[in-house]
Amino acid sequence: MGTAGGSYAEYAVAWEHTTFRIPEWLPFEAAATIPLAAFTAAVGLFLELGLPAPWERPPASSSTKIPLLINGASSATGLFAVKLAQLSSSSIGPIICTAGRSASSVTDLGGDDITVLDYRSSSMQEDIQRALQASTAAPLRHVLDTANSPRSAGYLSAALAAGSGGGACAFTQKWDPAFDAAGVFGRGTRLARIWVGTVHDDTTGVGKDFGFVWAAFFARLLRQRRLEPHPYQLVPRGLHGVEGALRTLMERKEGNAKFVFR
Repeated sequence: MGTAGGSYAEYAVAWEHTTFRIPEWLPFEAAATIPLAAFTAAVGLFLELGLPAPWERPPASSSTKIPLLINGASSATGLFAVKLAQLSSSSIGPIICTAGRSASSVTDLGGDDITVLDYRSSSMQEDIQRALQASTAAPLRHVLDTANSPRSAGYLSAALAAGSGGGACAFTQKWDPAFDAAGVFGRGTRLARIWVGTVHDDTTGVGKDFGFVWAAFFARLLRQRRLEPHPYQLVPRGLHGVEGALRTLMERKEGNAKFVFR
């Protein structure tokens, strides 16, 4: 990671603490869709937002679940975030998701606690509030934004503010330097940028330990078929197919499949 030409190398060396064995039912091409997006989703949900992990029991003193808003839920990171949040269904819910042309990949996951909204709507702020009011009395305090933009910052900050302000928003991309995200969200909201490198080379060691635990858990989930890979499209001719695939990606009008080169 982070090395010149590293993404196009014929072979790669991975850290031992973030590798996991894949079961016989899962081909390597499908398995390739998991680590980057799934680790990133786990870092966002359970490390930065501090949500209860699937193996944690909900507090005995409260029967109220924690609402979660995932913006860009049909992206690879977003879809894995929905899947992982569903594993914590005793503690997390409802899960309000926003998606666009690939919304069916989210609705196909099923689950009574999931509501999918079209982020292209001109009334997103109101749509989110209606979805929350219809499914929970708890205030929204946790947002994961996988498609951050000035527009999404507007309706996400409004959703947090409607819950009396505060809370946290984890996002996957750097904001434009000219955009004042902190000013839009307000001083009461904690903003945290997430990326997969946290589990590989976090100098504090916390991220590496987190990655080790989740790598073992991913192996268990896959072995028990409780976690599925992301949809993918196999591109032949190895690196010779990269240019054409990138062109297809730029022109693609529907679908959210990852390209896997072989």
